[in-house]
Amino acid sequence: DLLSHFASPDPAVRTEGVFEVLRRKRRPLRQWEQLLASDAAPEQVEGVFAALSAIGGEPAPPLLLAAATGSDPVRQAIAFRHLGDHPGTENHPVYAEIGRATVPALTAGILSAMDRSGTTTPGLDELVLSFAGHPDALLAATARAYLQARASEDVCFAALDDDSREEAWPVAFAVLSGIRRTSVVEGIVRRLEHTRSARKRVLGHEALVALYHDDASTRRPWEGTALVKSYLETALGNHRVDRAALLRRMSAAGIPLPPPPVLLAL
Repeated sequence: DLLSHFASPDPAVRTEGVFEVLRRKRRPLRQWEQLLASDAAPEQVEGVFAALSAIGGEPAPPLLLAAATGSDPVRQAIAFRHLGDHPGTENHPVYAEIGRATVPALTAGILSAMDRSGTTTPGLDELVLSFAGHPDALLAATARAYLQARASEDVCFAALDDDSREEAWPVAFAVLSGIRRTSVVEGIVRRLEHTRSARKRVLGHEALVALYHDDASTRRPWEGTALVKSYLETALGNHRVDRAALLRRMSAAGIPLPPPPVLLAL
């Protein structure tokens, strides 16, 4: 009957299940192992790990580590998500699984755990950038959010500076469009000023338009707004720019358009 506690959407019911295990057994770790070795459904496994993480203590890390290195990708993904609640050097070697994972949901779970625990490994940002363009929507979104949370602009600019990696440009610009730093705006502008690629110019304009406001819903300005505004006004006078498309993007994003005399001249 214990598993029914852990399938409940109510955290209080799941916590009660934890304490029920503690009441029944002097050695609860064995009871947890038996629960997880049963035919528990994914939502029940999720409940067990969520409850263990919520109360803290010793049982959670070894059980999570065992599930994270197991053969069931669904349980692995659940375990990795909750490993992020237990940061510690003993968990870090497990994150090497990210390079071998072939199930997108599992890779996304590992990334989520690494993000919450602040774990990093050499070359990780480069690997995550390749995930940010994955056809699996969950993995792509998780990878982009990971890079944006860590403000990983260097790996994005490295991709933009390599003409042999043109397929990575859309992803790199998409990640940059969510990193609100003046250095990001300056880096994009610098590259647009020196590029001969019409595609890179269009992608760069999309990123700058996205960076204009601090928040798309409230449309507040931020410290980089003035830089973006100055560049966009200059770009509208550049004959190499698709100015009609740029005006449409600005209008759709709620960016003030140039005064009527300038628009008439265009």
